[in-house]
Amino acid sequence: VFGVWMWSSMWSSFTLAMSLTGVLGANLPASVPIKTEYVIGGWIPGDSKLFLKKWRPVLETYLTDSVGPLYDPPISFKLVDVDYSEDSTSQNRIKAGQVDFVYNTPGVLGCIEASYGFTPIATQRQLVGGKESGAIGSLVYSKKDGVIKQLKDVHGRRVAVGQISTVGAYQLGFQLLLDYDINIYAHAEQVIFYQGDFARQMNAVLSGEADIGFLLTGWIEANFPQNIPLLEILEAKQIEYQSERYPFLTSTELVPSFGLSTAPQTPWTLQQNVLSALSALNATHPAAQSAGISTFTLAASHELARKISQSVGFIIKDESGTGSHCLSPFQAVHGIITCPHGYMKQTDEEIDSGCARKGLPCPTGLVCVCRPCVPAPPVNVFPWQVVLGLCAAIFTAGLLLRLGWGGEWVDDEDLEVSYEPSRRPPSRKRSWKA
Repeated sequence: VFGVWMWSSMWSSFTLAMSLTGVLGANLPASVPIKTEYVIGGWIPGDSKLFLKKWRPVLETYLTDSVGPLYDPPISFKLVDVDYSEDSTSQNRIKAGQVDFVYNTPGVLGCIEASYGFTPIATQRQLVGGKESGAIGSLVYSKKDGVIKQLKDVHGRRVAVGQISTVGAYQLGFQLLLDYDINIYAHAEQVIFYQGDFARQMNAVLSGEADIGFLLTGWIEANFPQNIPLLEILEAKQIEYQSERYPFLTSTELVPSFGLSTAPQTPWTLQQNVLSALSALNATHPAAQSAGISTFTLAASHELARKISQSVGFIIKDESGTGSHCLSPFQAVHGIITCPHGYMKQTDEEIDSGCARKGLPCPTGLVCVCRPCVPAPPVNVFPWQVVLGLCAAIFTAGLLLRLGWGGEWVDDEDLEVSYEPSRRPPSRKRSWKA
């Protein structure tokens, strides 16, 4: 309770301070920087080339031009891609001290904030077709007129998901199924990880390579709106977020959109100046148009995203039980598999060979698992165990009677007279009365 109160107090103080300075609308005075180059690591669905092309105008050029001159000597910002390869993950870069800021999905931000003390600065408002929102969810879909019409149809089918770190393409969709007592590792026939290649995942569902998929909300409207009539949207709902009607198709609840968090050592004045610059963006700015956003707002809490990450196994507790850490997007999938009650997890070797043993091919270059959770065997009680137990009970009962526990000796000739066993007259016949 105290830890929660401390976090809430610190967050409230930070939010209040940031809000007050934001209201003033002025950048803080120029100062001597700790260093002259600050590195931002980032990720979006797709590949690293697409990410750098879309986001360098905002997180590199725009910030350098807007924030850099406030310092003497001027500072600059450098954008690097993270989480596109195993040797360049957010966590590895943070541990090596190679990034000062991270732009990513709320699942990753919630993780690094809990594990490495990062502080959320800003949350983006994505802009698609003139519609904008500061939240994301998961679109759970299948092929129209296909085999899946409702969530319970997932049993025995193939599920297409994204990276385990992505809230929209994995975590929220998985949580929705868990809410209906459906675990994709126990009840689906095959789980196919398409990582960040959403286009390939969608085509797999449309072609029959997979039966159901999870997509980041807003993505299909931005990239393939013509495919919407071809899809069956499961659990489609209209929902509000921060008193606004959510404008995109969604099957799940919503969490804050992609955002920017910073390392503990980043000066507070720099954090405020970065927020002020990003908040000044609008939909007409070329940098915002390149990234497909309208602006940034003061960071929203990632608490809900963090709880969902814990529920689906992306954030796990340390062995000590005092802390937690999140899995790498490229870590072997065995670590994130959690089995429901009545099921047991297979060995790593059995999981790796599971699809081949079932004759289910895995698409080239992808990772697949096929029912890694299997029904736990019943606890068998063998007949000889029953016999031994009965014999032990009879022996114990006889021993207790022999020792005189639970009754008394009485004289057969005069039942009203009783004797202690040690004082029994040898000439009288006795019997045991319970």
